[in-house]
Formats: sequence, C-alpha cells, structure tokens
Amino acid sequence: MSENAVSNNKPEKIVLETQEPPRDKGYAWVVLVCSTINAVFARGSFTAFGVFQTYYLKVMFANERAENVAWIATCTVSMILGGGIFASKIVRRLGIRKTNLLASFIALTGMVGASFCTEIWQLALTQGVIFGFGSSIIVNVYMSTLTMWFDKHRSVAISISSSGSVLGGIILIPLVNKLIAVASIQWAFRVYGMMFFVCTGICGILMKPRIPYKPLDKIVDFKLLKDPVALPLSLGGFFMEIGVYTMILYFPSSMIDNTGTSRELATSLFMIYNLSSVVGRLVSGFLSKRFDPSLIVAIGHITSAALMMGMWFGTKSFAVYVSFMVIFGIIAAPYFALSPVIAASNFNIETVAHVNGLAYLFNGAALFSSIPTIGVVYQKLGHRSSYQQIIAIAAASYVVSTGCMVYILYASKKRKSKADNNEVQF
Repeated sequence: MSENAVSNNKPEKIVLETQEPPRDKGYAWVVLVCSTINAVFARGSFTAFGVFQTYYLKVMFANERAENVAWIATCTVSMILGGGIFASKIVRRLGIRKTNLLASFIALTGMVGASFCTEIWQLALTQGVIFGFGSSIIVNVYMSTLTMWFDKHRSVAISISSSGSVLGGIILIPLVNKLIAVASIQWAFRVYGMMFFVCTGICGILMKPRIPYKPLDKIVDFKLLKDPVALPLSLGGFFMEIGVYTMILYFPSSMIDNTGTSRELATSLFMIYNLSSVVGRLVSGFLSKRFDPSLIVAIGHITSAALMMGMWFGTKSFAVYVSFMVIFGIIAAPYFALSPVIAASNFNIETVAHVNGLAYLFNGAALFSSIPTIGVVYQKLGHRSSYQQIIAIAAASYVVSTGCMVYILYASKKRKSKADNNEVQF
C-alpha cells in the first residue's frame, strides 16, 4: 500500500512543478518591462524633483524661506520611499493587480490636486503625501513581483528596472521645463498625472505573481531590526539618501549661482546625471554577478564622498560641474540597483518585501528628517548662496553609509558560512 502511495505521489509532484511558470524567461520579461515602466513614473519624479525644487526656490516661492519650501520635497520623497510599508497588507487583501490600479488612481488624484495649489502646505499634501503614497505602493509591488520571476538574472533584471527611475528623470525634466515654458506648472502636474495613470495602470493589469503570493500580514516586521543584514542595509540607505538627495535638490541651484547658468539650462543639463546614472545601474548589475553587491556599493559610496569634496565643494567652473554630473551619476548609483539584490540573496521570498519595505522606510525617514535640516543649514549658514556646508554634510553621510555596506559584507559572509556548516552537519 505504501509503495503505491509513493508511486502515485511522484507524478503529482512533477505536474505541480511543471505548472509553475519558469523563471528568467517567458512572462518574466513582460514583468521586467512593466516594472521598468512603473519605475519610470513612480520613481522618476523622485529623480526629477530637482526641477520642481528649482522652480519653487527661484520662481514660485522665491520670497519664502528655503526650509519652508523644502517641506514639499520632504513629504514627496519621504512618502515615495516610506509609504511602501503598507503595500504588503494591501496586496494580501486585494492582490497585485488591484493594488497597482488603486495606487495609480491615488497618484493621479495627488497630481491633479497639486495643479490647483498655490501654497506650500497644499503642495506638501497633494504632490507630497497623496501622490507620494500612490507611487510608494507601486514601487514596493513591482520590486517584490520582479524578485519572484528572476533567479539567475535577478541582479541584471533589478538593475534594468532600477534604471527606469532615472529614465523617468530624463523624460520628466524636459517635459516639465517645456510645459512650464509654454503653459504653466499647473499643466505640468496635470499632464504628468494623466501619463502616470495610463502607463502604470496598463502595466498594473499585466503584472502578476509567478506563484500564489501572500505576503506576511504585517506592516513592519520589527524582528528585522535585529537582523545583521537588514538593519545595516536600512541604515546604509538612510545615510546614502541624505547624500544623494542633497545633490539632486541643490546641484542645479548651485550651478546657477556659481557658474551663471540659466535656470532652464541648469535643469536641462541635470539630465546628464540621469543618463550616467542609467549606465551606473546597469554596469553595477552586471558586476554583481562576479563581485559581492555590498562591496560594489561600498566602493561607490566612498568614491562619491571623495568626488563631492574634490569636485563640487569649491568649484565655480562650468566644465567641472558637467564632469561631476557624469562621474557622480555612474559611481553613486549602485545602492538603488543592488539593495534589492542584497535583500533577495539573504532572505526568503515572503520576507523580501518586508526587508525592502524597511529599507525604503529608513530612506523616507532620512529624507523627512534631513531635507528640512539641510534647508535650514543652507538658509542660516550658507545664507542661501553658499553650498559648501550642505556638500560637506552630504559627503559625510556617504562615508557613514560606506561603513554600513562593509559590515553587510562581513555579516552576509558569516551567515553563508554558518548555513554551509549546518548543511554539512545535516
């Protein structure tokens, strides 16, 4: 009787395995394309926010204090990064497709609402909280879904989708500049909102999990705060965000003040950073197939600190500004592409979404706390004309982030060694 049971069980197991869609091929590439498009819009506004920030500082709120204006960026990027912790609960109840569609509609509501705003607090609520929350859900969902569909080519796939955010900047920067020039900032919000809803909505319909997927029914898994990989990964992202977003928000303005470049040219030239960042993210994905991802990130971050102090800190040369954008874009990009790879390499599929969510929450917390602080430093110590103080803070943040990445390198190797020893003993 037991022999029959064993022989009957074998075919059933084979059938179940063949019913699962294969990884790294077939529909996996559809998911990759959709994830990249979602990144273009959900994270593209993050990369292109320097255009809005420059417009707010130089035109719309030119007479307002810089720390007050900074609250728009604070709410926007903090929600894009931190709001994703709610994605798991929503996906568990609605599924991936309905969650994507809901998030697209929320983001559209925020952008349309922003087009009618004239005050800082109104833009902080609409463009910041509402649009940012919708975007954050889309980011968390596409990253978790992409991880399911790729194994052998996971690092390359995540790097490609990560490049979508800077491609979004390349699309949005000229779009916003052109719409402001021929129409108004209000129409820039409306057009972008409609583009966002249509494109992410279509991709949301096409996105699906490879296997039945029920994420953990938690907003935050606090046990991860004790994990030797999850915690430094989150802290490394915390300090990295301070560094990179100081550059994104203030580099165009510093270029205007220090080189005499026009606002339109400075924000348009910032696309150079986005283009080089695409290259950096793709290259880091391929390099991670041969080298440890945390090592690649550590090298990129310490080099970024050196570049900030060596090239941006004291220069007033137009050529140096352009050169900095090219080099910094390539060097500073690895964390965005490789942090999900580090998470996927150290945790199971049910936990990966929570690790990514925790890292994004720390990223959002970094920006929520640092952007107003950087604004105060720029206003009080830099007297709204000197950028050296905030550049020094950004460089120091990259140094601390480097330390976190080095610790992950040690902790992940120790974890792998322990797992290998357990297998040998078993």
